[in-house]
Amino acid sequence: MLHQLDSHLVPHLASMFARYLHDETRNPIVKTTMLHILRKEKVIEPMIVKKFGQTMTVVPAQLDERKQNDWTDQVLHIIERTWVMQNPTMYEWCEQIWLRYMFALYPFLPEESAQQWAAALYTYVEQCETGQTIYTNSLVAKLYEVEKLWLSVESI
Repeated sequence: MLHQLDSHLVPHLASMFARYLHDETRNPIVKTTMLHILRKEKVIEPMIVKKFGQTMTVVPAQLDERKQNDWTDQVLHIIERTWVMQNPTMYEWCEQIWLRYMFALYPFLPEESAQQWAAALYTYVEQCETGQTIYTNSLVAKLYEVEKLWLSVESI
């Protein structure tokens, strides 16, 4: 629904978007969508974004996705190098989960290493395949949390 907004309406909705972005209890995936719309429409009003216990002030028109994309690519490269040949299905699954996670996290970046995230993705997918949901570490738990958020958004 957000993507269907007429670009002429976005400046009028910016204050409503700003309130939503500032509210920690609101869906982080919807927040990312709002930020992308505000960036595309070159909104220059500073906004506070709260997600996953983190806070950042951003100017949507100045958001640069290169760092996010570089980070995403680092993890995908490790996954590809490790699993694409031995298990292409697992690689595809890891890739989709990672892209969803990074979308939900935007504009923040992960604090852990790319290698740690690649290992967490492998663990997460392996647990899903076996039907186990053992939160062996905090990164796997974060992946489960974001996947649940995606399911809640898709059910709307």
